[in-house]
Formats: sequence, C-alpha cells, structure tokens
Amino acid sequence: MSERAVPQSFIASILPFMVMCVGMFIALLDIHPDRHADIKRQRRFLTSPSVPTTTYRDSHGNICRRFTVPAGGFRILFDGVVEDSGEAD
Repeated sequence: MSERAVPQSFIASILPFMVMCVGMFIALLDIHPDRHADIKRQRRFLTSPSVPTTTYRDSHGNICRRFTVPAGGFRILFDGVVEDSGEAD
C-alpha cells in the first residue's frame, strides 16, 4: 500500500516600497504558530536595507514584526515551503 503524498506549497514574496519619510511598519507575514509543524523550509525574514525587527504575538496568536523603515527604497523578502492539503484550516 503506498502512502499518499502531502502537497507542498512554495511561498515567496519580495515586497518593494518607496517610503517618503521614516516610519513604523508592522508586518504579519510569518506562518501562524499552529502551522509550524507543516513548515519544511523557511528563510528568516529579511529587509533591504537591513533593519532590526522585534516580534510579538497579537490577540489571535499571529506573529507580528515591528520595525522602523528608513526613507527611500525598502524591500521585505521571505520564502518557504509548507505542506498543505489545500483544505480550509
């Protein structure tokens, strides 16, 4: 009897911004902690230019990243592979 393969989803984004002045960002781009067992590969959260980030959890358990963005061009980059059946959570 063969095992059924669990589909994998590749997630990736490069989010470019043109920021007119220094400002605070809050990003909710991390996979929810309830799904961490399904993560097969995930790179760390990257920004260009590099800025320090802090994380916290909101009232729904989402991982939120807070950081200060400099004026000018700014990018957020992330990617990963997650096992997902495609069915609703």
